[in-house]
Amino acid sequence: MNTKHIFYILALLAIAVTSTSNAAPLVNCGDYITTNVTLDSDLHCTSGYTALEVGANNITIDLNGHVLSGTSDLMGVLIHARNNVTIKNGWIRGFWGGINTARSDKLRIDNVSFYGMNQGLIMAGTDDGSVTNSDFINLNGTGVRIYTHSAFASADRNTIQNNEFYQVRVGVGICGTSAENNVIADNLMWKTVDNAIALNHANRNKISGNRILDQGDGAAIRINSSFYNDVFNNTLQTGQHSALSILANAASPCLEPAEQRSGKNRFYNNRVDGFDTAINLGLGTDSGRYIEGNGILSNQIHNSNIGIMFRSDAYSNYARDNNFTGTTTPIYDLGINNNY
Repeated sequence: MNTKHIFYILALLAIAVTSTSNAAPLVNCGDYITTNVTLDSDLHCTSGYTALEVGANNITIDLNGHVLSGTSDLMGVLIHARNNVTIKNGWIRGFWGGINTARSDKLRIDNVSFYGMNQGLIMAGTDDGSVTNSDFINLNGTGVRIYTHSAFASADRNTIQNNEFYQVRVGVGICGTSAENNVIADNLMWKTVDNAIALNHANRNKISGNRILDQGDGAAIRINSSFYNDVFNNTLQTGQHSALSILANAASPCLEPAEQRSGKNRFYNNRVDGFDTAINLGLGTDSGRYIEGNGILSNQIHNSNIGIMFRSDAYSNYARDNNFTGTTTPIYDLGINNNY
């Protein structure tokens, strides 16, 4: 995975960028962008609602190695119902949110560092977008949030790949039953506070090839009231609680009625090392919330207190061909009809 070193990025952010270019047109705070623009210097904004708003399709904002910054009551870049927008090559910091998109398909974010803000990138009702080669550092909220913002919107086929997340509350969050077929792959996530990856009422997504290190208070990967998600070939190393937790109705839904089950998710060919409970299925309640038909297959589970925990609301799940090394209790089953 060709990712930049976080400490190198932090050092660059402490230095004022002084490079210039002859690009036109010039960019000012509050601009409504209707043509391609390239920053020729750092831009710091303190008034209004957004620093920049995209007002047309097929727009590229090239930060050109510069910093777009602002106060915590502003949004960095607003994109509403504009397709095929690209933002690349620079830093965004200090805002409440770095980039906020809604109903804007084919968004491209490449080589952008989001630093010192609440939310990094919000993708509401956005299809076919990509976030690559970017950094999310010291965020109080979520690095990349993908969700369905209305009953008629989808958030499908987005790719979050080859990025770094460091000291954020949630790395990538996907929410909504119309948020499907998204890919979270080949990212480095370390020291996330709640979850590195969280799926809530989200189906048929793929999580692969990620490295999740030094996980904080929550599960590294949290799947709630979701179906048919594949989690494979990830490395999850050291955390306070669980590497994977599959739950049912443990959080509010994204506009849809509250689903009472999580099922048919698969967790396979992963390496898990140094968690209290490596894999947790269920909340331990029997109020009609079921974790059923999930597969735990061919994982390497090392140096954990409990390898796989089936709680009392875990029904008819299966665990096969897993390897347990240095794990005190490989399987602890309080559920019903689980197979292993």
